[in-house]
Amino acid sequence: MTAAAEQLGLSPTPDERLARLRRAAYLAKYAWDCGIPGCDGQPHAFYPNRHARPKQLAPPGDWWAWFLMYGRGGGKTRSAAEWIKTRMLSEKNHRVAIIVPDFPIGRDVCVEGESGLLAVIPPEYVKNWNRSHGTLTLTNGSRAKIFGTNTQADAEKTRGDQYHTAWFEEIATQKYAKVAWDITTFAVRLGKDPRVIITSTPKPTKFIRKLASDPDIHLVDGVSTFDNQENLPERTLNRLKSQYQGTTLGMQELEGRILDAAEGALITHRLIRHVPEAPPLTRVVVAVDPAGTAWSTSDLTGIIVAGIDKDRNFYTLADKSGQYSPEGWRAAVLAAFEEFEADEVVAEVNYGGDMVRSNIRAGSDRVPVEVVHATRGKEIRATPVVSLYEQGRVYHITGLVAADFKDDGERSFGLDKLAEEWTTWIPPGRFNAEGDPIPPSDWSPNRLDAEVWAAHRLLLGPAKAKRRMRFEDD
Repeated sequence: MTAAAEQLGLSPTPDERLARLRRAAYLAKYAWDCGIPGCDGQPHAFYPNRHARPKQLAPPGDWWAWFLMYGRGGGKTRSAAEWIKTRMLSEKNHRVAIIVPDFPIGRDVCVEGESGLLAVIPPEYVKNWNRSHGTLTLTNGSRAKIFGTNTQADAEKTRGDQYHTAWFEEIATQKYAKVAWDITTFAVRLGKDPRVIITSTPKPTKFIRKLASDPDIHLVDGVSTFDNQENLPERTLNRLKSQYQGTTLGMQELEGRILDAAEGALITHRLIRHVPEAPPLTRVVVAVDPAGTAWSTSDLTGIIVAGIDKDRNFYTLADKSGQYSPEGWRAAVLAAFEEFEADEVVAEVNYGGDMVRSNIRAGSDRVPVEVVHATRGKEIRATPVVSLYEQGRVYHITGLVAADFKDDGERSFGLDKLAEEWTTWIPPGRFNAEGDPIPPSDWSPNRLDAEVWAAHRLLLGPAKAKRRMRFEDD
């Protein structure tokens, strides 16, 4: 129907009514807020597709940033994409910065993912998506651009730009999160209502705690993976429930809660000192706790690189742990030995000491190997290392990221997972304040154990002279 016909009060023709119904049905699949209080987000009349639950909708009020601190799979990415869509379509030339841990995450999750921008914006409003440059342009001139934060230089790339909106995706895993946050928040200054959205599963870092307590940031936390169970595969949910529900790690990853330490754990995060780099070190070792088997369900092989300075302070340099075959962990150990110019490999063995030594030397006969036998429990071995943490003599290096030693299992990046083991592993025989027993952990802290062996070799046993020098003339 033409505008003139509408002004005259003429009724639409059957064809026009059919076209309107088809258009409404088409747009219904992009609808997000049904307006029904407490809606579970499942399809119902006039909303044939899954849509928002109440905690997925932007809160009212004059907040500057909205922090969706959800458990994994809780629906935070879809919430952010829908909110960004509304802002981009509501005005011409709206500018959005998407800040992500690395460029592929921005491309594959925030834009092209099942809950990304291209999935929630009707195609006719998309003018161009340049996946090489990470720039999405709409027909009204609005534009969103991806910025990775792999390096400090990348994290500063929003310097000098201006935006109406910024989206920080998985900010807790961004290596230079604070740098990106500081630079980008200066740039969010366009229009009358500049705002920021943050989506992340939490980690108990000082920076995340600061964001969560900022009065200008509206925090929505405690949204669990299971709140979104209607949109997740049943097999995945069952596996997560059986393995992680009720555990400390599950509280963080599934329930979206910031933790300090599990009750009964060996140390808290407050005892872990972080520094960007180590001073000159007098001795460096690679400590390895090999798994007894090489199946996909086997324990991790713990591989920790550590050193001491002239004052006998202990520095944990890198975590190369993973689920490896014997050939795989040997390659990881030897690569770490060369990368950090280590003096020795320390390998725990409960059986097959010669086999472990031979496996390492099959890759290089120039590597000194010291095998150690576990004659006492993990907690007993760890107790003197706990004392080192309490004395402020242990430092975790934050400026190094573990290399990608992918075999056929899990990879480790940075030292977050090592800190997680120290603060979540509960040894047997612990009691709470009421005197009730605390259930011990049913998993093995292999990263922790490898670091303990490194500390025993470097600090808690007889002092050792630097040995690598003997190879320099070869």
